[in-house]
Amino acid sequence: MRTWVGIVVWVAGCDKAFVPKDREPADTGCDDATWYADLDGDGAGDAASASCGPGPGLVTSAGDCDDRDAGVNPAGVESCDGVDQDCDGSIDEGAGANWFRDGDGDGWGNSAVTTASCSQPSGYVDVDGDCADGDSSVHPGQDELCNGIDDDCDDIVDLDAVSGTSTWWRDADFDGFGDPAVSIEACDPPAGYTDVVGDCDDSTAGSFPGATDGCNGFDDDCDGSLDEDALADWFLMTVESVSGDVLRVETADAATSTVSALSTATDINSTDVREDGLSIAHDYVRLELWEVDACSGAATLLGPTGFGRICGVAFGETGLLYGIDPDADTLVEMDVDHWSFRTVGPLGINVTRCGLAYDCTHDRLIGLSSDTGELFTVDPKSGAASDFVPTGFAEVIGVGLEFDPKSALVYASTGSSMYSIEPASGVTTFIGTIASGTAIDDLSLHPPCSP
Repeated sequence: MRTWVGIVVWVAGCDKAFVPKDREPADTGCDDATWYADLDGDGAGDAASASCGPGPGLVTSAGDCDDRDAGVNPAGVESCDGVDQDCDGSIDEGAGANWFRDGDGDGWGNSAVTTASCSQPSGYVDVDGDCADGDSSVHPGQDELCNGIDDDCDDIVDLDAVSGTSTWWRDADFDGFGDPAVSIEACDPPAGYTDVVGDCDDSTAGSFPGATDGCNGFDDDCDGSLDEDALADWFLMTVESVSGDVLRVETADAATSTVSALSTATDINSTDVREDGLSIAHDYVRLELWEVDACSGAATLLGPTGFGRICGVAFGETGLLYGIDPDADTLVEMDVDHWSFRTVGPLGINVTRCGLAYDCTHDRLIGLSSDTGELFTVDPKSGAASDFVPTGFAEVIGVGLEFDPKSALVYASTGSSMYSIEPASGVTTFIGTIASGTAIDDLSLHPPCSP
């Protein structure tokens, strides 16, 4: 069976249709246009029916390959029916669904390589979206892996991975430890995340597991305890009022041992040590302050305070030294670095003898009155006493006071005995009797002495 292809060419300004030589009729010798019978009325005639004159059912366009079917002509549209609708010699070409090249056989086609066909061509599929048609493991719907490849063809590489990821924790304070409550699964750490978890305060860079737990009321090392590492190796000391010996006092049983002897005879009644190790003692007879090296016994006179007797001294959070003047019932402030002094304000209570300590965990001054045996809080800005807590003491002769951040207890001495006090409840526990012949007054924690 012979196959032929007819091509109709329309030329501007001409009404005559050109058809292939084997479809053209013999030269009719017409002086004007050639006319063709259009039996099916589709506007294209059979080239074999050429004539010279116009007439009913005649048209000037040839090329109809089936003049019995109005749907078949050079302008026809191919459909999947086995018929050459456009009379170009090919059947069903360009008709049917769009198919996409599936080069890797994963069932997903390349959107850029398509063909139309009434049936599925070999190597083509009816779904597109494959972004790597040479890799069968890459296509839409695939699990995203941590491999630097867009496995699921969503234009996102690894960020939405579902396999091979690690857990990363938010590190808002950039201390290297993440918040256990805020995490993300990802291939690589997003900005502000870490693979180390355990930060108990992700807003403070100084708070993380292994940090030094300073005396500030925060769990700096995230172990569930407050301030237990603060001054951890410091020992409790006092100056024996009669001999001038510097004594170490054991918090377990009140046993004492001599550390040194003061180089100058003084009448010490109150002492405290600043966090930087500066040790200050108050002479209640001469009303003077001394710098004391408890380890060597060296005592250096700093000068008079300008106040009356002071019955308790304590360094506060800012490094200023505070004291209670029992003659005026006031709180006084002493800046030993710049040697300036001022009265802060009245306590609002009467005191005869007292002790004073700084609670660094709660950032407050704590006083103990010998008159009532009550603990109380002192406002360092106004001097006012408040929050009175009864203890187990009756009236005592002398009062020494120190706050221990390791145990969160206040240690108190009464001249011959030592006690521990729970600041919130006032529960008082007898520790032991000071060694016979000693007169213990104030207590203070001191850094360890070098060997």
